[in-house]
Amino acid sequence: MAPDLSEKLLGMDVDDDRPGDSGDEDGEEEQLVQFVFVTVGEHRLALPVDAVRTITEPPAELTRVPRSSPAIEGLMDLRGEVTAVIDPRVHFPTTDSGPGRERLLVLDRPSDEQSVAIRVDDVIGVETVPESNIFDDETVDTSELSGDVLEHPLIVALVTTERESRVGAGTGVSDGPLDDDGGPTAGPEASPVVGAGSATLSSSRGTSGGLGESIGETFEIEPTEETTAEPDEDEAESTREIVLEATALVDVDRLLLASGQSEETA
Repeated sequence: MAPDLSEKLLGMDVDDDRPGDSGDEDGEEEQLVQFVFVTVGEHRLALPVDAVRTITEPPAELTRVPRSSPAIEGLMDLRGEVTAVIDPRVHFPTTDSGPGRERLLVLDRPSDEQSVAIRVDDVIGVETVPESNIFDDETVDTSELSGDVLEHPLIVALVTTERESRVGAGTGVSDGPLDDDGGPTAGPEASPVVGAGSATLSSSRGTSGGLGESIGETFEIEPTEETTAEPDEDEAESTREIVLEATALVDVDRLLLASGQSEETA
């Protein structure tokens, strides 16, 4: 069954790019992959878009299942189908209560298996990245990323994306994409990836961290001839940066197995 992740269903913009081949500067084609980016407390996680059938609101109540796995919150009726709801906080402990925009990621499973949904605190968006932006145990050593996150038994790779941030004079850092007026976009529908445009990137060392932090390189944007138009007052008092983020990629099969919802036990 194909994932039902329409823009209307997600309530947010989805990248125009779709999985397929993308040509690089040398004319070679590179495979593109789509991921759903979510937050669980302070953790930022990614799941393959092909593993998710739909995204929906959580129910007000769940039916508890006696002697079930601690990760199973309970059962719900989803369009006439009994669906088990998994709480990933059991596997990714957190002290952050979340932004109050909880969603259920209903997994795409064969019709003869137990329907399963994963509760997350927020859905950031659906992004398309080239395969070269995905680092596993074999390739992370050749990158400048820390591979510590890959020691988690449910994490199989790091997915790198770029976002634009603005450092204002005396105002700290405003993270996330910027709108046409140079200010941060509002709401959960904001896409976490913004391109660098025609700016020139100069490298300065970034920070490394855990599941919910920026990892890798931070780049300051230097003006070029195409971007030397007279800046407004706010633009002149701030510095725009491109931050490289590494998001932990969850192995859905391992998550189900650890939660007592593997193929063998469904």
